[in-house]
Amino acid sequence: MQWRLADGSTAPALLAAAAHTDLLVVGSRARNLAERVLLGSVTTALLESSPVPLLLVPTASRTVVIGPPGPVVLALDGRAESGPTVRLAFAEAARRRAELVAVHVWDAPSPASAWEHPDGPLSLTDARDDEVRLWGESLAGCREDFPDVVVRGVVRHGPVLPTLLGAATAAQLLVLGRRGGRRTPHRDTGSVLAHRADCPTLVLPLGGPG
Repeated sequence: MQWRLADGSTAPALLAAAAHTDLLVVGSRARNLAERVLLGSVTTALLESSPVPLLLVPTASRTVVIGPPGPVVLALDGRAESGPTVRLAFAEAARRRAELVAVHVWDAPSPASAWEHPDGPLSLTDARDDEVRLWGESLAGCREDFPDVVVRGVVRHGPVLPTLLGAATAAQLLVLGRRGGRRTPHRDTGSVLAHRADCPTLVLPLGGPG
């Protein structure tokens, strides 16, 4: 272990140090308003720009879990570039010998579904069938590579944030991807999850715009 004292603003100093590491770890829960303002701005900057996976660890949890450790929860959006996030979640579940809960929440037909059905809007049932198919395709390769990992699926239509926060309540880890580029609702949801989840959150930087 090495200690380093850096001058200047917190976020730039951490980002500079992260350029030479494989993982950046920070606390994510403040005790008072002043700490929330400071920590919130630092965490947001790290979420936006960290070149390496970012592990956010709550310094105090509102949830007490009694019993064996909970699952690893994967926030899955079904996009092709999410492959590294899926693989990371499987690897963490295998290392921890934990169940993997892959959560896919959608509030509209996916771009892939719209492309495959150009003649008109999908019914809710048809859209759900397509989302379930995308969920399965997103996990297929890793399920073969990690045969001992037990996978439980959650595919729901509705608001993303409450569903993912609920799934992460008793989890030991929440895994999600973060894209660069312009601000989008997906990126904002990821930022809120990282700030509000009761369990540690592992955020993997991904290529491409949100």
